[in-house]
Amino acid sequence: FIAGAPRIFRMAPIQVVHLDGVRDCIDSLAATPFLQRIRFLDLSDNILGNQSIRTFAQSPWLKQLHGLNLS
Repeated sequence: FIAGAPRIFRMAPIQVVHLDGVRDCIDSLAATPFLQRIRFLDLSDNILGNQSIRTFAQSPWLKQLHGLNLS
């Protein structure tokens, strides 16, 4: 998602995203400005600890997010 986001968002107005395997790249994910285009983000089935969730929640790019699944 991080590397392909520019191309993905040029193709369509993506608003719902499910990402797997983000545990080791949560810092990079939180830093990508493409998060501001997403309305619902599904991070379910990722094993994220408190620090990862805290880091992600502090991202400045989540202002347009209406829903987040961390289950």
